Amino acid sequence: MKSQRISLASNQENAKESIAGKGNTTSSRVMPSDRRKSKENAKRQAEESPNNAPTRKRSALGDMTNASELESNARKSKAKCAVKSKADKNINATRQLSTYQTRRRSKEASFVAKKNVENQSLTSQNASKITEENKPAFTEEDLEDIVFSELLSQSETARNSEVANSELGGVVVPAEPEKPVYNDIDTDTTDEFAMAEYANEIFKNMKKREEMYVLTAYLSKRPKINANMRAILVDWLVEVQENFELYHETLYLAVKIVDHYLEKTNIERDQLQLLGATAVFLACKMEERHPPYLDDFLFICDDAYKKTDLLRMETKVFAALDYCLAIPIPYRFLRRFAKAADATMETLTLARYILETSLLEYDFVPVRASKMAAACLSLAMEMKNLNKWTPTLVYYTGYTRQELSELVTKLNVLLSGQPKKNLKTVHSKYSHSVFFQVAKTPVLDVLAM
Repeated sequence: MKSQRISLASNQENAKESIAGKGNTTSSRVMPSDRRKSKENAKRQAEESPNNAPTRKRSALGDMTNASELESNARKSKAKCAVKSKADKNINATRQLSTYQTRRRSKEASFVAKKNVENQSLTSQNASKITEENKPAFTEEDLEDIVFSELLSQSETARNSEVANSELGGVVVPAEPEKPVYNDIDTDTTDEFAMAEYANEIFKNMKKREEMYVLTAYLSKRPKINANMRAILVDWLVEVQENFELYHETLYLAVKIVDHYLEKTNIERDQLQLLGATAVFLACKMEERHPPYLDDFLFICDDAYKKTDLLRMETKVFAALDYCLAIPIPYRFLRRFAKAADATMETLTLARYILETSLLEYDFVPVRASKMAAACLSLAMEMKNLNKWTPTLVYYTGYTRQELSELVTKLNVLLSGQPKKNLKTVHSKYSHSVFFQVAKTPVLDVLAM
């Protein structure tokens, strides 16, 4: 009981002390506004510096209201940073745009200034040109000198003419105009088939190509064939040309094909006629509008060969000539040269007779086509008493009369001899009135040439 009384007494003393303490605090009188301000200041300090904020006691599960406030504050701070970064980006973009615009404006201004300077220089140059053009080309003194010199020259020419007229008895001799070296034979463009615009270039190309097809004396390498056999074959080809009424170009091309094949390939005697028929068959494909049928060529050979034989020979010949039949022939050159000589049809026909007769002779095989044509025309003109090898002929043929003299003599000797019994086709052909009977024209005296 005594102990209980002591505890109660102690409790009463403690209560009195606490009441006394309260009385002291109340005596200081802390205002509510001051408390509110202190709380706000503490809250600001906590927001600004979380490390210096006063620590508060929390329960074991944590203060949920305090956590939500911190999260909201963090979100607000992030939003402020994002808005600030966007504002900074916008400011940088506007700055870059403004700098770009200023640079562009400065460049434009410099370009305009440069153009103005160039325009000023051009205007100054044009002004100087105009002033120079407006200046008189000659002064009055220069004009007087020019007029005086012209009067002197006129007086001198008048004196010279008077002296000349007095010497010639008063006859005035006009000055002869300068004549061109040759006459242009391609001025007439009315004939579409003559191809006058391209004729000169075509024949120049043919003269270049004939160097690729110059033949040699090949019979020395072909012991099974002689010159007489070749002449008989050519005479038969002339007969085929007459019977089928083929162009003369076909005949000359066929002879060229035969010579080029014999130069490159050995052949048996019994195959010689087959070679001739095949050569005409190929030439017809090149020159004729309506070539004969294959059976016609077998018929003219008296059916000595089969169709397969001729086709096989055609393949061999074509391959031996490197699949090219564009061989320059003398007949084309002859017609061109006759046009340059302004020859009549009778003179041209006589030259054709001489040229066709030369096909039979093996000695003329190595001669170039253009030279052979020029020599035949020269001989025909001499046989018709037209001894004028003009500069025009020299230009178009490419040969002077001296260069052709030896060949012309050989051709005249060939015509002076009588044709052989088995080689009369060419002579009988040109003895007809259709060809003006040029085969009967007397040849030149060999001693007089």
